[in-house]
Amino acid sequence: MASISKYKTKKGDFYRIQLYAGKDSNGKRIVKTVRGFKTKREAKMAADKLSAEIASGKVLKKSGITFLEVYEQWLDSYSLSVREQTLVNVEILFRRHIVPFLGSSPIQKITVSQCQRMINEYARSGFTSTKRCISYASKLFKFAISMDYIDKNPFDKLIVPNVSKKNNIENFYTKQELERFMSVAEKRCPRQIYTLFRLLAFTGMRKGEALALTWSDIDFKHASVTINKTIAQGKNNRKFISQTKTAASNRIVYIDKKTLSVLESWKKQQRKILFERGYNSNNVKQLVFSSRHNSQMTHTIPNDWIKKVGTEAGIHIISVHGLRHTYATLAIQSGMNPKELQVQLGHSNIQTTLQIYTAITEEQRIATPDKFTNFVSF
Repeated sequence: MASISKYKTKKGDFYRIQLYAGKDSNGKRIVKTVRGFKTKREAKMAADKLSAEIASGKVLKKSGITFLEVYEQWLDSYSLSVREQTLVNVEILFRRHIVPFLGSSPIQKITVSQCQRMINEYARSGFTSTKRCISYASKLFKFAISMDYIDKNPFDKLIVPNVSKKNNIENFYTKQELERFMSVAEKRCPRQIYTLFRLLAFTGMRKGEALALTWSDIDFKHASVTINKTIAQGKNNRKFISQTKTAASNRIVYIDKKTLSVLESWKKQQRKILFERGYNSNNVKQLVFSSRHNSQMTHTIPNDWIKKVGTEAGIHIISVHGLRHTYATLAIQSGMNPKELQVQLGHSNIQTTLQIYTAITEEQRIATPDKFTNFVSF
């Protein structure tokens, strides 16, 4: 509520109004003062108008707070609602790609054109996380609005560009390429790495899910694998076993006879290797894939081996996650129902399955006309 008071000057008596306008970034009260009204009635009308503007957010806190300072406030709240690994990924995104552009700018002075230049630069470079940058930066500006630092989100007026990748090589293998890859992997890789690649390529599970598996998760009798955890990355590159990505990620996947045989063979070999190193592999928490010291395998080891195998096989290099893409693509090509594939991959939304993992191979494109003709039969 506004306070109206009378004060004296050499030019005569005047009225001033004072209103509470919230708190600044340090939690201190902000009091808006306006002077120079000749009558109490004028002061009352101005006070009512100013009160309405404050309530609607049109009168903002002139604290000069920077984008970086608002980011730190937002992150403190955001960290309470997400998993540690998600938080780490978001921090990396801001630190590497958003804060360098906007960090030192006062939040109230950041313009649409400034944000557009940042996004255009990402798009031209083929940065695949451009839309993620837009999404999270926009969330921060919405937070700034809720804190009364600004009244508009510059990202609302942004023109979102199409991002074209510099490298158009698809991150999956065709049937022939996968066969070549697995043949070389079986001959050249340590048995543990070959087993990992076989499991990833023939189940579609995520790398973190596979690296978190224990032997108690493998049901050799029913040829199935229970997935209920994953390897996550925390602050300072700390790796730990965490819950799966979503509730739908908790699932049972079934495996073919050869993959099951490969797992059985690796289990026997691992037991011998660990015994020689002084470890008891009969522990109920024994990892299927472990380091030399029988702890979590370093994430980069499979990355290094998949490059070596791809190079020796004479095929293009894909990421370890590309084996998941490969499984999904070939599963659709083999005639697997998309809903079945959704369950196998652990997606909570069928659109994710359809949009991300059902890449159409050249072989499928060639066969498309015949499929239609064979169906209509004339």
